[in-house]
Amino acid sequence: MNITTRAGSRADAPAIVAIYNEGIEDRVATFETRPRVVEDVAEWFDGKKVIIVAQVERDIVGAAWTSPTSGRSVYARNAEASVYVGRDARGRGVGRTLLRALIEETRRREMWKLVAGIFTENQASLALFASFGFRVVGRQEAHGQLDGVFRDVVLMERIVAPTVLFACVRNAGRSQIAAAWFNRLADPAKARAISAGTSPGSQVHPEVRATMNEAGIDLSSERPKVLSGELARAASMLITMGCGEECPVIPGLERNDWPLQDPSGQCVDRVREIRDEIRGRVHELLEARGWSAARG
Repeated sequence: MNITTRAGSRADAPAIVAIYNEGIEDRVATFETRPRVVEDVAEWFDGKKVIIVAQVERDIVGAAWTSPTSGRSVYARNAEASVYVGRDARGRGVGRTLLRALIEETRRREMWKLVAGIFTENQASLALFASFGFRVVGRQEAHGQLDGVFRDVVLMERIVAPTVLFACVRNAGRSQIAAAWFNRLADPAKARAISAGTSPGSQVHPEVRATMNEAGIDLSSERPKVLSGELARAASMLITMGCGEECPVIPGLERNDWPLQDPSGQCVDRVREIRDEIRGRVHELLEARGWSAARG
């Protein structure tokens, strides 16, 4: 089945209403019980929501959209994500195609985070969002009543702003240095970095902590962590530094390799050289992507 996506328009309101109402009738996706009418959905096209539709040939088979999480300005870059697929098209990859497109579009619009509230019984949706790097952050017990029955809701979230994952073997040297430089030099409103290792050590190398401290960056509270598939799915770019084929392969994830020497066991002068080389590579990446912090 050839699935395509595009931005929704008011002309799509009847098709979106039909799909949304199927979700309401199924009682597994929303607390809503009142069927929607075309006028309800037509009001969504006010420029504030991101609305994506999925098509097979000329038929709309699914839709995804965002809703504000709060009226407060501090949460303006966060949104709740909804994905609905028509009954006849379920189980064919439409949901995956829609959620991928929604993430890409919200990132393009420089949004920061997507959240989702999913019924505990809705295993298909829970698996879908988890496969795109959404992590469970809580469970709201007896959160609301649907047809007189209290239902629990699982809360999930994912940062959609560009997230660079630096990975090496021990996550005790190169990747820690790279992530620290990135987060120091980048505009925090545009991108962020995390780091992990395929076989994490027990601590950041002392020589790395010492040389980074010389540069004004304190790594004393950092601890190596494992490079899991879940962590990789939450990233928009993976930069490896020696983990090679041990690193997880995530389809569609941009991946680069920086062939850098492991600082473990090196003399202080050599560790400084590695630190400065990584800083230069990070600076080039930030400049190329337009993520550098403004110079004051």
